[in-house]
Amino acid sequence: FLSALYAQPHVTFRNFPSVPDENGFAGSVVGVSGGKILMAGGSNFPDGTRPWNGGVKTWYDHVMALKKPSGRWRAIGRLPYPLGYAVSATWQVDF
Repeated sequence: FLSALYAQPHVTFRNFPSVPDENGFAGSVVGVSGGKILMAGGSNFPDGTRPWNGGVKTWYDHVMALKKPSGRWRAIGRLPYPLGYAVSATWQVDF
């Protein structure tokens, strides 16, 4: 999981712990709230079979939080329905 943290006037990249899924998630919505990084929803092919080989995409409704870069992702809730490939924005964050 790679995240770009924007600060004036430069961008800093940091590696964060991998999400707790061997396939990862595409299209998750990610943002910052209350000093935590939040990740919600997304999709993947859980059986590892890619779409060009007949794999079926699964959509997720999970919400996970990462309290600190050296921590672990924790499940903290669920969305009202599975979704992904949306947009999020972070405003006035102090790191």
